[in-house]
Amino acid sequence: MQHIIRLLCFLFIMTYFSACTSTQEKNEDSPAQQTSVETKPKLPNFQVMDLEKKLISISQLPQNRPTIVFFFHPDCEHCQAEATELQKYTDRFVNTNFLMITWDEIPKIRAFMQKYKLKAPITAYKVDNNTLFQTYGVLRLPAVYIYNSQNELVQQFNGEAKIEAILNYIK
Repeated sequence: MQHIIRLLCFLFIMTYFSACTSTQEKNEDSPAQQTSVETKPKLPNFQVMDLEKKLISISQLPQNRPTIVFFFHPDCEHCQAEATELQKYTDRFVNTNFLMITWDEIPKIRAFMQKYKLKAPITAYKVDNNTLFQTYGVLRLPAVYIYNSQNELVQQFNGEAKIEAILNYIK
């Protein structure tokens, strides 16, 4: 069992570093690897920990509003670039559940949020690696999943995405 956990951790770390060190171009036609969703999977219900170390279930979020699940890591340069752009549009997410989720430690998450001046309605959460893998699999960071007000997946971006592209899906 320990061997499997070590292997999963190794694969996760390798995926993280390959995603954060790869060169990515942002352009309006292809802001990242975009995946249009035809079958509209539902927003998974999993637990996250807020910055006050309180466990919250995704099902406890306000209902009947779009939800953006934004996976990041504080050391990822692409995530940092995305955060720089994101803070300019905070007011556009007022009627949206916007979750920034990482597996890093809470002090590091808090420092990231402060450095990039990210504040409500954008909220940060910690998730454990096992929950992340079981729910979303291996991610290329940043990864953005956009769900409509019926909690159906309408778009996902793997890698940096223009904020304007994200905003198009939460109208």
